[in-house]
Amino acid sequence: MKIVYITTENPFNTQNNGGIGTYTGIIAGGLASKGHEIHIVTLDSEYEKSIKLKDTSHLHTVKASDNKYTGFIENSIRIFKKVREINDRAPIDLIESQEWFAPGFVTKIETQIPFITRLHTPLFLIERINETITYRESQMINDFEKRQTLSSHLITSPSTQIANIVFKEWGAKSYVIPNPIDSKEAYYKEENFLSGPYILFMGRLEYRKGVITLAESMVDILRKWPNVKLVFCGRDTFHKKRSIKKAIENILQDNLNQIIFIDHITGDRKKSLIQKASVVVLPSYWENFSYVGLETLIAGTKLIATRDTGFEEMIVHEETGYLVKPNNPYEIGNYVNVILSGEDYLDKQIIVSNTAKRFHINALIQRYAEIYNSIIRK
Repeated sequence: MKIVYITTENPFNTQNNGGIGTYTGIIAGGLASKGHEIHIVTLDSEYEKSIKLKDTSHLHTVKASDNKYTGFIENSIRIFKKVREINDRAPIDLIESQEWFAPGFVTKIETQIPFITRLHTPLFLIERINETITYRESQMINDFEKRQTLSSHLITSPSTQIANIVFKEWGAKSYVIPNPIDSKEAYYKEENFLSGPYILFMGRLEYRKGVITLAESMVDILRKWPNVKLVFCGRDTFHKKRSIKKAIENILQDNLNQIIFIDHITGDRKKSLIQKASVVVLPSYWENFSYVGLETLIAGTKLIATRDTGFEEMIVHEETGYLVKPNNPYEIGNYVNVILSGEDYLDKQIIVSNTAKRFHINALIQRYAEIYNSIIRK
């Protein structure tokens, strides 16, 4: 198959690579290793280029629009032109695009190539949970995301959680197949700036990520465990014009010497931070299918995350991690205390083997290939 992935996140740019970029890099690499011809079309702030990668994969970047308000439409047009160039050389069998900011919208409208939209998390849901309108043009973005999704030949979703929400909101049925994870031997570098045990949150300091709840759960924990650090790894955001970082500091003002804020790290340093943590806590009010969660599990690190989210489809409660109710500081604090006391019974080998069996790229690649072939044959 000749497959094109449209993404706003370059999988190979570590400064602009969240869950969408991570997913694209892993699935594209997995299919390329099986001999499929893969083309990734993405955005770049400065350069436009096409390069041959290893195996049978290619990376194409188009210069991102600097238009503050309708740039996402211009980006969709520029991406379409690049896809057309790729198709002119030899016909494309299948295109897959994220729904976020609808970068594949023009390509879907202007071509007859089989087209899949992959749900990551639509803007309407982010804004609903964060209780804020993020962009002046949010309504337009929401409309384009919906139109691209509904016009697709197939919609796929990493979790039944997001599948059910999008069906209720847009009437769009999707095929659920988890995000894949890849793993390598433990070669993670030492983090010299951290010594002793620490509790880790990794992700944007965003209201929907539950970081305020986490801070509230740590008031008594940090007092009880003065040698334990609480690490927040992610960029600050604002909720109702208030810095989330400042809100955390206000809640934990008596324990500021135990708190570490790290703006952004990538690659081996990110994996090292996860692997060496005493526990990772991801208390999102809602989450689709978190790559930080998968990376924590594949590293064998203990994980506390929330029910009624995609984490419920990732974690086997009290076997590979712990699930708590959203916005419940008491439950989080209780499990953290059990882990720090050494009284929990989670086994690293079970965590790693269970995760690899269910979510490793090698376990999922055939399912993805079958889904793609079914669309091409129609």
